[in-house]
Amino acid sequence: MRRVFGDGTSEYFLNKNACRLKDILNLFMDTGMGSDAYSVIELKMVESILSESKEERRRLIDEAAGVNKYKQQRNLSFRRLQSTDTDLLRINDILQEVEKNVDSLRRQLKRYNRYESVKQQLQEDEVSLAVWNIHQHLSEMEPLKNQTANFQHLYGEHSESLALAEHQAESMQSELTDLENKQQGQREIVRNQEIVVNDLERKLLVAGEKISAATAALDRLKLEDHSLQERQETTQNVLADLENEREHLLPQIDEKQTQNDKLKSAFDAAVNAYREAQTTFDGHNRQRVGLLNAVSELKHQQERYTQSIGQFEQNLKSLAEKQERLQGSEKNYQEDLFGASGEQSGAEQVYKELESRIASIESVFQETQTSLNEARETLAQQRGERVSVENQLAFYEELLETGEGYSSGVRSVLEAKEQLSGIIGTVADVMIVEDRYQSAIQTGLGSLAEVIVTQDRKSAEAAIAFLEREQKGAATFFPLKGSRKKVEKQSSPNGGKNIIGPAGEFVKTQPGYEVVIEVMLGDLFLVEDGFEPDWKNFSGRVITRAGKLIDYQGFIQGGQGRDEGNSIVGRRDRMEKLRKRHTQLVDTIESLSEKVEQFHNQLGQMERELRQFRSERQNQRQIMLEFDRRVSRAQYGISTTTADLKTLQLENEQNHARIGETTEKLTAVEPEIKAKQKELTRLDESASRIEAEMQNLLVQRDSASEKLQTSRIEVVNLENERQNLDTRLRGLAENSAEFAQRLIQIGADRKVNEETLQENRLIQSESEKSLGTARELLRREQENFVNADQVYQNRRLEYNELEHKLRAIRQEREQAGTSLKALELKLTEMKSAHQRVVDRIFEKYQIELPAQPEPVDIDPVEMKKRIDRSMKFIENLGPINMAVKDEFESEQARLNFLSEQQADLVEAKTSLLETISRLDRVARKQFRETFEQVRENFKATFQMLFDGGAADIRLENADDLLESDLVITATPKGKKTQNLKMLSAGEKALTAIALLFAIYQVKPSPFCILDEVDAPLDDHNVRKYTKILDHFATNTQFIVITHNKLTMEAARYLYGVTMEEEGVSKLVSVKFV
Repeated sequence: MRRVFGDGTSEYFLNKNACRLKDILNLFMDTGMGSDAYSVIELKMVESILSESKEERRRLIDEAAGVNKYKQQRNLSFRRLQSTDTDLLRINDILQEVEKNVDSLRRQLKRYNRYESVKQQLQEDEVSLAVWNIHQHLSEMEPLKNQTANFQHLYGEHSESLALAEHQAESMQSELTDLENKQQGQREIVRNQEIVVNDLERKLLVAGEKISAATAALDRLKLEDHSLQERQETTQNVLADLENEREHLLPQIDEKQTQNDKLKSAFDAAVNAYREAQTTFDGHNRQRVGLLNAVSELKHQQERYTQSIGQFEQNLKSLAEKQERLQGSEKNYQEDLFGASGEQSGAEQVYKELESRIASIESVFQETQTSLNEARETLAQQRGERVSVENQLAFYEELLETGEGYSSGVRSVLEAKEQLSGIIGTVADVMIVEDRYQSAIQTGLGSLAEVIVTQDRKSAEAAIAFLEREQKGAATFFPLKGSRKKVEKQSSPNGGKNIIGPAGEFVKTQPGYEVVIEVMLGDLFLVEDGFEPDWKNFSGRVITRAGKLIDYQGFIQGGQGRDEGNSIVGRRDRMEKLRKRHTQLVDTIESLSEKVEQFHNQLGQMERELRQFRSERQNQRQIMLEFDRRVSRAQYGISTTTADLKTLQLENEQNHARIGETTEKLTAVEPEIKAKQKELTRLDESASRIEAEMQNLLVQRDSASEKLQTSRIEVVNLENERQNLDTRLRGLAENSAEFAQRLIQIGADRKVNEETLQENRLIQSESEKSLGTARELLRREQENFVNADQVYQNRRLEYNELEHKLRAIRQEREQAGTSLKALELKLTEMKSAHQRVVDRIFEKYQIELPAQPEPVDIDPVEMKKRIDRSMKFIENLGPINMAVKDEFESEQARLNFLSEQQADLVEAKTSLLETISRLDRVARKQFRETFEQVRENFKATFQMLFDGGAADIRLENADDLLESDLVITATPKGKKTQNLKMLSAGEKALTAIALLFAIYQVKPSPFCILDEVDAPLDDHNVRKYTKILDHFATNTQFIVITHNKLTMEAARYLYGVTMEEEGVSKLVSVKFV
């Protein structure tokens, strides 16, 4: 069952249990059931089995052999293998890129560590220099504050003097403002009076202009009135003349119209007489055309008969030539058949040699591919190990650089090793211990592992003095030179039971340092983990493999062992071993990479050879197919040529018979042609007489038409003349009305202009009187303005002198203020510099400097040089990735993950290759067994259907069982042909049925549907068909769809579908007893 959801997804159930679509498909696979299974056979399938397309019969054999499931799984495995190869190539590329990133980040991490160390020293130096600068700023600011107080007092005195002078200036400023307002008021009065005078002058000017314009307009209207009266009189005279002319024209028009009507009646009578004659003439013509057509048809028949006789004679000649050509073609086909058969054998031999060569190269290709996969897997492992070794090297280098595991005093001495002479290193550094004993030796040494080895006592004393001076902790030293008590060799505890040996024997060192081992490990023995001391005879110390320490005083030290990575014993030795291993891995990886490249090149060469040989094989296959086609064409040509020769003989006989029939028809046509021609001569004479009468009537009709046309033209001319008179009369009447209307308008305009002239003359007189009065008033107001302006200017001079005094006082105060500001600015700058130092240190290092720091004894110049050196060193380091540690850990984790993924892909590819090989073996075996059974059954079934004959089915390429095409050969009884094209439709159908029943014998199906398979069979073959159905019906139920009566007679049950009612089907069944 399938459940479909709205989003397009589906769920599948089998027996109400949830399952996959794949499970259902696998259930029906290789069962012989399905839309394209061999249990449902139609006529098209029968034809396709024997067609040139060999996929159909291959599919049927695969279905019967049950290898479809294996082939599907094999194809799926190939797709997965291809995907795995693609993923492997992609992950190899990614691995190379990630390895480059890890290497780059490792180098960046080292730079970051150096940067942090220098940055710490830089911070200390900058803080010390900042404290010194703050103390200097505070010392310089004190005298500046005293000078600032003195200038503030002087600035206050100048400010008081300036305030008194400014009060006097304000009083005088108020008086000046009143005088200026009075001056401005008088100026406004003068300006207003000037506006009045200007308005009167402008009004007088406008009135004069209007008077001139009205006078000119009256003169123009007077002239236009006189002109219009004269034109009105002329128009009235012309109207009277045109009316008289129209009255004389109307009688002439009526007379011409009466004459035109008489001429039209005469013309109509002539036309009717001509039409009657034309009708009689047309009747004679129709009879004549009928006779001409009959004579023409008879002559055409005569010509056709003559041409047919000639064509038949030509056909006889052409048939003779064609027969000769066909006989030559038949001979050529025979020769081509013989030659193609011989060349076909040679082409098959070449094809087999190419098949053998391709199989050999494919075998070598598979072996090389396997070697390539193994080399890639080894390369991936070596790269993973190289990454691991590099990580360990970086880890140990970091431990050595940071001195992790040592006390602060030891680290300080090691860091200053270049400054202190005679420092060799720690005890842990000079010892070389086997890996299996490192934990035990580390525990046995304990704190002695941190003891610093020096050349002599003097070097040790110098190092101690350094630690005391710098206050950087304490350390223990071991001078190589100097008097010391010789270490006595201890006897083996417990009588040697569970004893491995003295610890010193398992530790190596460089020449000259043996005394370190003797002193540090002289009383220590290595023992097995099960060691139990005999306390009565026990002396010295023992250490077990697990790191449990027992001494003769009864103390026991043990517990969780130290992590090997953090163990300080053997660090340098482990680093040397890791470096050697890293060099070996780099050489091995380079060698493997070259080997992989060689394999790639070999595979590429073999792929090119395979493509070349496969191409040659395909070409050879085309050559073989061409030979098959040549043989088929020759055989087909021979059969068709024989049939064509028989057809030519039949056509030759038919042509002789047709010549006789056509000659008889030609003899009967000639009397009919002579009778028709005699009747045609009589009709021609009668038509000539009628045509002469028609010519006279046509002349009479044309003369009447010409007179009528002349009369019509005269009537039209008179009508046009009357219409022109009417148009002129209407135009003159309209002009007369327009003239009258314009005369009325001119009278109105003259009245308006006379009123305007009178009104403006009055305005001109009044404006001349007012203008004299206004000009006198303007003169008096201008005198008053000159007096007020003189008073204002005198007072303004006094105010300017006071302003000059104020500027002098302000200048003195500003000079004092400038000096005060300069001091305050300098003091502010020093405070700002002080605050910038404090802010910069806080912003850069988050350290708050004290407000009143104690003086520090430093050389600022030397300190700045040190700071510059540190900053230059940081600058030379270049950009520092501050997140490099997290990025390095992330990329390292990614590299480890990708290495694991690469190993998984290599393992998956190996598994897929094994799966494909296993599927090939199973499918080949199963197909080979099924194919041999189908082959034997096909031979037997074919002989059963054809009462003899021979048939076979074989693989075109026996070396490729799962992909090879199937070739069918069939030779029915009494025939020599083996090509399926030469079989008749019935023989092809029986051959296909034989193959289908051969498959059924190997893998029977519970039922089989045959859809009109018997359609191409004749009655004889239908009986064979029903006989074999009856033979196999014991194991299979056959459902046959047919229209053949013989097939129906052989059935046990008969079902028919009828449609008694339109659109309704009805099933009818019959059981035969």
